[in-house]
Amino acid sequence: MPTFKANDTIYIPATLLPSTNPQVFEYAIVKTTVAQVQRAAGKGGNRVRVKLPPDGTPNPGVSNWIPVSKCSKHIGIAIIAIGDLSTEPMLIDPLYKSVLQFCRLMINDSDIEGIKLRSLDELKKWASTRINMFSHLIFIGHGDSDSIEFAVDGEKTSADIRKALQVKHSTKKVCISLCCKTGSPLFSEHFSKASFCGFLAAPQNSVAGSTASLFCQAFLQQNLGHAQTPGIAFKSALNSTPGDHQFSLWKRGAVQAC
Repeated sequence: MPTFKANDTIYIPATLLPSTNPQVFEYAIVKTTVAQVQRAAGKGGNRVRVKLPPDGTPNPGVSNWIPVSKCSKHIGIAIIAIGDLSTEPMLIDPLYKSVLQFCRLMINDSDIEGIKLRSLDELKKWASTRINMFSHLIFIGHGDSDSIEFAVDGEKTSADIRKALQVKHSTKKVCISLCCKTGSPLFSEHFSKASFCGFLAAPQNSVAGSTASLFCQAFLQQNLGHAQTPGIAFKSALNSTPGDHQFSLWKRGAVQAC
C-alpha cells in the first residue's frame, strides 16, 4: 500500500472529489497534490486530504479524507500496437484507436503513450528508455497460445517478448494483452513471472476486436477509475463483457481468476 507525505503528487478517482468541481467531469482520474496525511492504526488505515483542482475561485480548498488504498503515486498507460502489415487497417488500428480514445477520457494525455511497431527490436528499444514510466501496459496484435506475431520477425514467444521488455530496476505493472490466446498457460505462465509484471490479463481463446476493446475498457474503468484491485477489476470486466470468450488473470506464473 502506498505511503504519502504532504505535497506529494497523487492520482485519485475523480468520483472521490466534490461533484461541483469542473475537473471531475474532464477525466476519470485526477492528478493533484497531498495537502494532509492522517496516519492511523487498525482497520481504518492511513488517509489523505488532497488539494482540489482549480475551479475558478481563489482557493478551491481540500478534499474530504480519502483512504490511501484509493490513491496512486503514479499512473501511466502505454498502448503497444504490434503490426502484421496485413490486418492493421481493419483490426489492429481500430482496436488501438478505441483503447487510446477511452484512455484519453480517463486521464490526461501527458500520462498516455501510444506506440506502433512491427519488430521485436523496436519493442526492445522503446522499453530500454520508456517502460518504467508506465503503470499499465496494453498489448494489441495477433497472438497464439505461445506467441505474438510481428510483421518483421514473425511469431515471437513469451520468453522473447519478456526479454525485450526487461530492464534494470523494473517497476511492477498491470499488463493487459488483447492478443488472441495469450491468456493460455504456454504464454502467460512465463510472461507473468517477469519482474515488471504484477498482473497479466489476457484472452485464452480467439476474441473479436470489439470484445477485446470492451473488456479492456471495463477493466481500466474499475482498476483505475474506481481504484479497485486488479482481481476485482478483472471479475467486473468479465461480467461486463458479453459473448463467448475466456479471459484469465495471471500473477507470478499462476492463474488468479478466469
